[in-house]
Amino acid sequence: MRVRAAQRIAGRNSRACCNRKLHYSIFDKFCPQFETNKKKYADIMCRIIPEIEPMIDFNQNSSYQIYDLWEHTLRCMDYFFLDYGYDDEDDIVTRLAVLFHDIGKPQCDSKDEYGFSTFYNHADISAKIAYDVLRRLRFSNDIVNDVSQLVSYHMTHLLTNNKADVKMLLNKIGEK
Repeated sequence: MRVRAAQRIAGRNSRACCNRKLHYSIFDKFCPQFETNKKKYADIMCRIIPEIEPMIDFNQNSSYQIYDLWEHTLRCMDYFFLDYGYDDEDDIVTRLAVLFHDIGKPQCDSKDEYGFSTFYNHADISAKIAYDVLRRLRFSNDIVNDVSQLVSYHMTHLLTNNKADVKMLLNKIGEK
């Protein structure tokens, strides 16, 4: 019974947690209820994916980040859906990768000599967590593997837009 409930929740959650229209209506930054909605959404998500809980109010203590980790994740989703204009509701892989991309940061937080946080290897840790969560929620092997791969490579930077560099990266991670 629990497994079926988890599968049913995963199916609904995969659409609900990353749904553009839901996101726009609930997480509008100009909405007076933004902070309340952010907390309610976190409470719901933590029931389904308890691994999210350490992200809530986690101070990234970095000159690169001004938001706590949960709000950063929500704003990444906001950027993905609204600012970037991405509207393919069937691309569950990319939507889940955005949700999971930094979930491993709390586990690998360390301080540099100036007291700022560094998150070495967080992409690999986040990919492992995404893999474990999605397997537990009975997502297909293709979705589990594709999301994990995207998360593990989300910190990969191309130093140039040279065609050979792009081709080398695509050969490494696949064109899918």
